[in-house]
Amino acid sequence: MAINDLSQAGKGDSPRPVNGDEYRKNYDSIFRKKYPDWICNPCGKLHGKRPEGNPYGACYHIDECGICGEVCEVTEPRDFGHLKKGWNR
Repeated sequence: MAINDLSQAGKGDSPRPVNGDEYRKNYDSIFRKKYPDWICNPCGKLHGKRPEGNPYGACYHIDECGICGEVCEVTEPRDFGHLKKGWNR
């Protein structure tokens, strides 16, 4: 068997080659969440630029929070001044 045989990944001394372009393209979809459409009140207070919420009120409905995944009352991220940088880490 050849040293560079791709079917032998993880077996022996030669590591499997990684296609860097494919890795970078898939990294975001696997490890980073997309900007949420809806967020719950606790996540808005934790990750929002305006944790006290919208001074004019917000319209809530029951749906899944785009950050924590809980099904509860949610609103748009803009009601918390949008999300702070690093919210998805």
